[in-house]
Amino acid sequence: MQYHQWDKLPNKNIVDKAASALISNGINVNAVKNGKEALEYIIKLIPPDALVMDGGSTTLKQIGFLDYLDDNFNKWKNLHKDIYSENDEIKRLTLRRTAVTADYFLGSVNAITIDGKLMLADRSGTRVSAYSFAAKKVIIVASANKIVDSLEMGRLRIIEHALPLEDKRMRDENNSFSAIAKWLIIEKEFIKDRITLIIITDEQLGF
Repeated sequence: MQYHQWDKLPNKNIVDKAASALISNGINVNAVKNGKEALEYIIKLIPPDALVMDGGSTTLKQIGFLDYLDDNFNKWKNLHKDIYSENDEIKRLTLRRTAVTADYFLGSVNAITIDGKLMLADRSGTRVSAYSFAAKKVIIVASANKIVDSLEMGRLRIIEHALPLEDKRMRDENNSFSAIAKWLIIEKEFIKDRITLIIITDEQLGF
């Protein structure tokens, strides 16, 4: 049962307040209107020859980043492609562990608190590892509808809204399932310019 309007886009004042709090917590923030602008900004951020990994984000798929990354003519090293090209299960797992240390790790989050915290839940913990420390730089793309009033509201958003939708996607596309096994709350980032949040203000994307 859904108790809240989790996908309602907030007004500019709320977005600005959350962005200001995130910046004060050491997270770079760039607001864009839509997925097209988000993709354009990502392309500018990542230098040639960078090792790039993604966290399986629906938002990244919707903005066209995954197609761009898969393009044989793009300028980056696609670590995700290497993983799925490996048939040996043990070697594939080793590649997955190494990939969380990518130069640039991209994905999304499940909630953003108005006082500047990022929240997510994972089944495997890939994003938890990469976002918290392992990746050299992290680029997060999220729509402004993920802004919530508190950590408790973020937890409810993940349980009530994000998990059911992600589970349905996994079952429909991969004959698999999703589950909450590991949580991450980023309250601060002390390494300058390590985490960048691209927040989409006028378009509702992802879960």
